[in-house]
Amino acid sequence: YHGRPSPDSLRKFIAPEKLWHWFDKEQNRANDDWLTHASSMELSANSAYADRIKLMSDQVKTLFKSEPTSLDDFSLASQISQAEAKKYFIERFRISKWRRTGIIWWNLIDGWPQISDAVVDYYYDKKLAYYYIKRSQQPLCLMFDEPENGYLALYAVNDTQKDEAVSYKIINITTSEIIKEDIITADADSSINIWQKPYTDGEQHFYLIEWSFSGGTGKNHYMTGLKNINLNEYKAAIIKSGFEVK
Repeated sequence: YHGRPSPDSLRKFIAPEKLWHWFDKEQNRANDDWLTHASSMELSANSAYADRIKLMSDQVKTLFKSEPTSLDDFSLASQISQAEAKKYFIERFRISKWRRTGIIWWNLIDGWPQISDAVVDYYYDKKLAYYYIKRSQQPLCLMFDEPENGYLALYAVNDTQKDEAVSYKIINITTSEIIKEDIITADADSSINIWQKPYTDGEQHFYLIEWSFSGGTGKNHYMTGLKNINLNEYKAAIIKSGFEVK
């Protein structure tokens, strides 16, 4: 999953006249600057990694139904697509502990100015995925599994060697309601199901999970119905949940 560098970073290595749109209709491929910085430094639509620009656009369309019409919005949409994908993979593995007990994700940082799946660009500017990963990899983390049989299952994953009393609450950012508050015990070195929330197919709600324990506090989020979502509504939700949007 590819996340486009921020507009500020992109302007450092893409010519002003090539910044937007990425697709060259006359050449029927990505424009020269975008294609060159896709990774292979070749101007052939058949070169290695030449498809990653269109792939990124297609991934954006899956989440948001259509491609945004501005450079800034396309950058954000592509970073959201990448961030949600990385978050899903990590949490899916952690929830299923001990069936799965490890994950190595690719990759951290670009070695030159490019459009890639790195979560930090060449100029050390962190993409949204960096912050999503940071939350998903907290040693003690609360996270929702994917919906099944009409329910969303909330898990407490504790990778520390100590049982923890955890006080948590879940806020529906979409409606500004607190939908659940509780205190539970997160057993050491385990993943446990702590709550089942009724789920309706097709619903789109953005949930913020906040918790505290002896080691400090934590936050995570989960959005239902990640398909054909509204970019502006999603952007507002992640700002409310503590993320900076560039």
